[in-house]
Amino acid sequence: MKTSVSSFDIAALIPELRDALLGAYVDKIYQPERDELLIVFNTKSGKRDLLMKSGRCLFMGRKGENPQEPSSLVMFLRKNLGNARVTDIRQHGFDRIVEIELEKAEKFTIIAEFFRNGNISIVKDGIILVPLFFQRWSTRALIPKEEYRYPPESTDPRKMERNEVVERIKESNRDIVRTLATRLNLGGTYAEELCLMAGIYKKKKVSELDEDEIDRIIEEMENLMNRLEKPEPVVYYENSEPVDVTPFPMRIYEGYEKKRFETVNDAIYAYFTEIPEIEEGKTSPGVEKIERQIAQQEKAIEEFGKIAEDAKRKAEIIYAHYQEIDALLSKIREMNSTEMAELRKLPYFVSMDTAKKTITIRVDGEDITLDFKGVNESAKRYYEEAKKMKEKIKGAEEALEQSKRRLESALQEIKEEKTPKKSRKKHWFEKYRWFISSDENLVIAGRDAKTNERVVKKHMKDEDIYAHAEIHGAPSVIVKRNGEGPIGEQTLKEACEFALCFSKAWPSKIGGGAAYWVKPSQVSKTPQAGEFLARGAFVIRGKRNYVRAELKLAVGFVNYRDEKLLTCAPISAMHRWCDEYYIIVPGDERKEVMAKKLSKEMGADIDEIVSALPSGGSMIVEKRKGEGKRVERRF
Repeated sequence: MKTSVSSFDIAALIPELRDALLGAYVDKIYQPERDELLIVFNTKSGKRDLLMKSGRCLFMGRKGENPQEPSSLVMFLRKNLGNARVTDIRQHGFDRIVEIELEKAEKFTIIAEFFRNGNISIVKDGIILVPLFFQRWSTRALIPKEEYRYPPESTDPRKMERNEVVERIKESNRDIVRTLATRLNLGGTYAEELCLMAGIYKKKKVSELDEDEIDRIIEEMENLMNRLEKPEPVVYYENSEPVDVTPFPMRIYEGYEKKRFETVNDAIYAYFTEIPEIEEGKTSPGVEKIERQIAQQEKAIEEFGKIAEDAKRKAEIIYAHYQEIDALLSKIREMNSTEMAELRKLPYFVSMDTAKKTITIRVDGEDITLDFKGVNESAKRYYEEAKKMKEKIKGAEEALEQSKRRLESALQEIKEEKTPKKSRKKHWFEKYRWFISSDENLVIAGRDAKTNERVVKKHMKDEDIYAHAEIHGAPSVIVKRNGEGPIGEQTLKEACEFALCFSKAWPSKIGGGAAYWVKPSQVSKTPQAGEFLARGAFVIRGKRNYVRAELKLAVGFVNYRDEKLLTCAPISAMHRWCDEYYIIVPGDERKEVMAKKLSKEMGADIDEIVSALPSGGSMIVEKRKGEGKRVERRF
């Protein structure tokens, strides 16, 4: 699932924004969320809203209600930008950066960044007045009174000459899809589309391409860019969930459910208001670390590229001035120290290192370091440096791809955590601790004093059974009679085990203990004279039927009338109704840690597992297969 607009999306959207907003005046400004800015414009055709969500998207429209009280940032922006006229809207190169120029008494620029966490900065005369939030990197800072510096500009494939495209492709040692994605700045999705359009296997090594295939790539790349001028926007769905939005139909999404839109803006609006939010500021430290690594790797690739180009250019300059340089080096080899000292007076001289036997001269505006040995040796050194840098670029690009995959995976995990879960209507007994006994009786227990009181007063009937552990802090457990004869011995044993395991015996990590069962008529809320009963506590009168029990439970999905319900209960009961289950005993792993482990194993919701587990630490001792029978009764 795509989580932010692409360079292609922005390129196709900009003409629509210009048509709608050029010449418009700022009417109102809001900040619906911390990472959002909503500007209401007065246009000739009425009011238009422009929402910018940092690092994610921008579109004309709004998602919900705006805050009643403006933030201090909004007050500042209204004061400075109120009634300003839009004079230009543009994309910075082919980057995910949009610039909106505003003018009244003074000129301002809103610069919105839609990569990584992004930001939105208000800039005047190149100086940041205020950003949406403060950020600082090694090469740039988005803080007030600082000069606004763009991140390193990426290649604009729309402006590349044919020979430059050919050169960039042939210089690569990687497969064609990654070459197009990184060296030509198409990104993974559009690089794959281009390979499909050109009829070339995307994993084919660049070194294996023939001239005809390179020609097809260039031709289809031009076609791809031309399609931005006449957009036919589409949103794609998989299992009714949106997965991408593109400015034109893509062959790589053949077979997906599609919905076409009249405008790019409408498509982007539909997509980004349907997909779940990833809350800004909720990224994990791991995500932030990966993002820093990506920034460092991108910077390294850029620097290696500059060094490689610089070295190659200097080697070419050496050969372009072969005769003059060869004559100079021949002369130097014959000079004595006095004559060499005279070289310093020459206009092209920069420096000399007699120990290394090199001289640096200025040729065609470049400082060229020459080896006393000769022209070929000097040029070879530069070519080898360029080759070395290209090898470093290859390694850095591979590392960058790995980092991007790791980031995508980490963001997907966050998105899944934040995605609203489709709620089902819960059964009444799920308010309590519960399980279904091996004899098909429903057993419920209180979670706290309040629900202890409720299970007894509201749900215990004369034909039922009450169970409790012989230890302080145990729940009241009610065994509901299923209507067919008395409650069986196995069910009574399971109810007593349940009572003990969900008492304070579990966090105390004792090996086992005693619990008992009685009839409802023996349970009373009336204390002895002069005594007091706390909420959730009851008086038991008469004979108690004791059962010895172990501290062992099973966690699994019960097949309740073909519906999978998660619960934690005695092993014998779970064995009958579960396909498989996990046996746990008291241990050192906190409930939340155990829930996370079980969630990965079972594919269950972490919060649901936490709710089902007993208090205190646990450990998994075994995974077992169960009978997986269907509970036929409706409770």
